[in-house]
Formats: sequence, structure tokens, C-alpha cells
Amino acid sequence: MKIVKLLIMEMKDLNYLSYSKKVDDGEKLQYWHKFNFDFIQDQIKDRKILDIGCWTGGLEYYLNDFSCEPYAIDIDERALSIAKIKFPRIKFQVGNAWNIPFEEGYFDAVVLSFVLEHIKGTKEMEALHEINRVLKPGGIFLLCVPAGNIISRLVDPAYFLGRHRHYNRRRLKRILSLSGFEIIKLAYRGGWHNTSKMLLFYFYKFILRRQLPEMKWLEQKIADEFKCTGYDGVYLIAKKI
Repeated sequence: MKIVKLLIMEMKDLNYLSYSKKVDDGEKLQYWHKFNFDFIQDQIKDRKILDIGCWTGGLEYYLNDFSCEPYAIDIDERALSIAKIKFPRIKFQVGNAWNIPFEEGYFDAVVLSFVLEHIKGTKEMEALHEINRVLKPGGIFLLCVPAGNIISRLVDPAYFLGRHRHYNRRRLKRILSLSGFEIIKLAYRGGWHNTSKMLLFYFYKFILRRQLPEMKWLEQKIADEFKCTGYDGVYLIAKKI
């Protein structure tokens, strides 16, 4: 019971895009950052792209040397201060998904990767409409969210604490249609090794109160796993209609 209470207290301290309120040496590159870049790169060459919830720059690691015009926003100024040092050519600024600080039709593409599930339910549709607003006609929207199957939910403690929403294909199609998008590409990625790493992350963070150590063998397993269809996350590209 004490552990559960501790977990609840810690989860209440999370803002909608941060793993922790402490910013150390920045975000480690995760398997989904490379997958996201590979998933969308053929549609962002020489175009303006916005990453919402960039934190300290996971996707920006790949965008920095790519032929595009990247912008990124986050609600945490401390995380952005790190990102600005790491990637000086990228335009960073404070902002959130439901009040994007750019004019209508400014971007060719927008990325929202594992952020939507953290946004309050009352703000969900507001955020999607706002993303539609800043996209040019026919613009591309890359959305990544936790999958809505039973396995993905069972291994996510935040789901049971009411903090994370999980999405199935039907729900995604409905909310995207209502906000002016049409899904043109969808993939499921992440399996047992991905799940194991997330559970270890929670164990180290909330029980041991330590940072998860580097596990190269597990990272390689996850990388191999991402080459095949999985069950943990939904990765989709939608087009503004």
C-alpha cells in the first residue's frame, strides 16, 4: 500500500510531457525517436515541421542534420534550455498542444509523440483542432499513442491510476475525423522487450529511486523488435483534409 501511495504521489507530480520534474543531462535517445524519423522523413524533406512535447530533443537528434526546417515546443523551460544547447539550429520555444504559438497554416508537418495520452481529457480535442489549425492544407500529422489492447494497458501502471489513456484504431479514426484528419498510414510497434524496459523504468524510478542503468543488450532487442509489428504503441500518419 505504501508503494502504491508513493507511485500515486509521483504520478501527480508529472506534467503532461515530462517523465520527471528533474532535468539532468537530458533525454536519452529512445527507440521510438528513430522509428518516428524513419516513418515520416520522406514527407518532411525541405519542409517546416513542428515537434510538440520535444522535451530535451529526442526526435531533434535526427531532424538536426536533415534537410528540413524544424521547430519544437515544450512546456518545460529547463528541458528547452538543454535542447537549445544541443541543437542550436532548431527553433525552440515554450508552448503547449492546445495553444500552439504559431499562425494558421504555418507548418507542413506536426509531430505529437506520446503526449496526447497525458493531456487532460477535456483538452484532447482542443489540442487536435489546434494542430489542424497550424497545418497547411494537406499537411501531415504524425501521432504516436499507447495502444488500446489489454496487454498494453495491463503493463502501464499509469493507466490504472487514471493518468494515461490508451487508444484503439476505432477511437483514433473517430477523434481524428472530428478534428479534420484522415489516417493514411498506421503501424503497431513495441513488444515484450519494450514492455520490460518500461516496467524496469517504473521500478527504478519509484521503488529504487534511481535512474535506470544502461542496458545495451535490451536496447538491441528493442531495436530488433521495432522492425516487426508489435502491440504496445500506435504510430500513425494522418493528413489534414
